[in-house]
Amino acid sequence: MIRNIESGSQSYEELRAWGDCVSRTLVNLDFSAAGSRFSGSYHYMIAKDCVASRLFGTAHRTSRPQRKLREVENDFVLLIYLKTGKATVSHRRQDGSVPEGSFIAFDSSKPHELAMNEPFDHLVLRMPRARFISLHPAVSSMLDRPVEGRATEIQAAAGILDMIVSLGGAMPRTVSVMAETVVKLLGDCVVKEGEGDVGRAVRHDLLAGRIVKSLEDNFTDPDYSSTDLAEAMGISRRYVDSIFAGMNSTFGKTLLEKRLERCDLLLRDPQFRSRSVTDIAFESGFNDLSHFSKRFRERFGVAPRQARKSAQPALN
Repeated sequence: MIRNIESGSQSYEELRAWGDCVSRTLVNLDFSAAGSRFSGSYHYMIAKDCVASRLFGTAHRTSRPQRKLREVENDFVLLIYLKTGKATVSHRRQDGSVPEGSFIAFDSSKPHELAMNEPFDHLVLRMPRARFISLHPAVSSMLDRPVEGRATEIQAAAGILDMIVSLGGAMPRTVSVMAETVVKLLGDCVVKEGEGDVGRAVRHDLLAGRIVKSLEDNFTDPDYSSTDLAEAMGISRRYVDSIFAGMNSTFGKTLLEKRLERCDLLLRDPQFRSRSVTDIAFESGFNDLSHFSKRFRERFGVAPRQARKSAQPALN
C-alpha cells in the first residue's frame, strides 16, 4: 500500500539524535550546543513535495555551510515561524536578531546560520523553491528580510501552518492547498505592511513584473508603444522608462528582443517551415522587412534565411 502521508513524532535528550532526524526528513544541517544538555521534540509530516514540522527544544545553533549544500539537491525554501523564542539569523542579506512571532525564509541554495539562545517552539514548512516563488510576486523579498509584526495575515498563516502539522490523516491535496495559502497570505502581508524603502522596493518589483508581463502579451502588435503600456498600468511614461532603466534596458530594446527571439524560434522550428520569412516577421510585430533583416543579422550573426537553413537536417 502506498502511503501518501508520512509522519513522525519523538522526543530527544541528545542533540545528535535530534539532528539526525531533522537532517533526514527536513534539511541537512550541522548542530551545536553551548552546553552538554539538550532536550527537544520533533514532529513532522511529509506530503508529496512538502514537509511540515514542529520543533520544540532548548538553546542550540544550526548551520548549513557549503559542505552541507554539496551533499544534496538544493531546490527548496524553508519557511520558519518563530512561535516562541527569538533567534539570530545569518542568511543572504539577513544578519541579526529576529523577534518571536516572525516568519523567516531560507533559500536552500545559500548557506545560513540560525541560533536559538533560549527555549523555542518553531513551525516549519519546506516547499520547492520554484513553487514558493510562483505563488505570490512579493514572497521572493522574504528571502532577504523576515516578516514581523502582528498583522492579521501573519496570524492566519501561523494558524494554518500549525493545523498542517497536526493533520496526520489529511489528503496530500489538502496539505498542498493549505501550504500554498500560508505563502500567499505572507505575500499579501509584505505588500500591505511595506513602508519606507522596503515597501517602495516591493511595490516597484511588483509593478516591474506586471510591466514585463504586459509587454510579453502585446509585443506582436506592430503599433504597441510605451505609451500604451503606461496607460494600461495607470502610470506615466517616465515611470515606465525608469522601470526598464532599472533592468539596464529600455522599452524599445526589450520590445525588439522579444520580437527577434520569437522570429528566431519560429524560423528554426520544423513545424513553421511552410511559413515564409516575411509572414513570420510581420506576425512577430515587425512592419518593415528591411529593418527586420538588419536587426536579426545584428542579433544572431546570420540572415533570417540562413538561420532557417542551418536548422534544417542535412540530406544524406
